[in-house]
Amino acid sequence: MSADLGFLLLLPVLAAAAISDLRALRIPNLLSLIALALFALLAPFLPLDELAMRALIAGLCFAMCFALFALNMVGGGDAKLLPVMLLFVPARDLSAFMLALSLGMMLSLAAVMALQARPAAAGSRYRGISARGRFPMALAFLLAGLGEAGLILSRLA
Repeated sequence: MSADLGFLLLLPVLAAAAISDLRALRIPNLLSLIALALFALLAPFLPLDELAMRALIAGLCFAMCFALFALNMVGGGDAKLLPVMLLFVPARDLSAFMLALSLGMMLSLAAVMALQARPAAAGSRYRGISARGRFPMALAFLLAGLGEAGLILSRLA
């Protein structure tokens, strides 16, 4: 079994983050910690150069996300979960993952904006829908994760 298949372990965490973000516009710290713990279990099975590259990419992402958080452009949960998520992405897949993340953001944003435009949106129990001008980014993380999982699984065929 390839260590890349460990990415599949991240999908339930991403699904829980998406649900939480949609409901409350909040990604609990516990989910980022669970993802980090899962990666710690997988890390010994990665080649050292791959592990170093993933850590570098995640570290750079964290620095950028921290700056965006400080500027109030992204939420704290988003700023923590995305770098941890990148630890699971094989370095050779980074470009494809970023494309999947961009597509996921566009699809999620279009769906959320369409739902927010409905008259009933203001009364929605989902803050990701009722809070105009806010975006539950974990939906995009989940879509990107599903795309990456598909890419990894396609290599097995």
